[in-house]
Amino acid sequence: KRWRAWVFAHAYAGYIRSTVRAIASGISTEVNPSEVLRRLNTAIHDDDQVTESICALTLISLNKKTGLVKLSNALQYPLVYFNASKGKAEAIQMNSSLLGLSPRGEFEQVELTLHSGDCLLAATDGVTEAAHGSGTSGFDVMLETLQELALEERISAGLLVETVLRRAGLAKPNDDATVIIIEAKKP
Repeated sequence: KRWRAWVFAHAYAGYIRSTVRAIASGISTEVNPSEVLRRLNTAIHDDDQVTESICALTLISLNKKTGLVKLSNALQYPLVYFNASKGKAEAIQMNSSLLGLSPRGEFEQVELTLHSGDCLLAATDGVTEAAHGSGTSGFDVMLETLQELALEERISAGLLVETVLRRAGLAKPNDDATVIIIEAKKP
């Protein structure tokens, strides 16, 4: 199952990437992740080869000059936003449809502006479900860990994953452990 699943996932990821690129390049104005997901949803729904597959996907549009971030996702864990001025990390929950389930998928879009010291984190289930079964949500452990690291100004994906796994009592993740951190650097 492992190799078969990997081969399929690799091919499916390529399909998703190329479709997203084609959709984004066809949009003449500023790219909105929710619009890209709506169009991707239609493409998947209309494609008999992949319509029965489920894909978790988060799309992020970042304007490096203004710090404006636009987020939208499908069947993915919430992203985590650390607001430096408040010293608090919080989940950004979005309502979304499953990709390809129906021809008219709805994907909420959230916009925020990153200021100096703020950061945004996205993680796969190897991190968010690390403490599953221990009575504590891996997502909550990840959220608390990000807040602690951000307050100590020691944010790094490696340290975050290492800390979450240690707190979950795991030597290695049970699933893929990918973390993406977008940080607005202090001047």
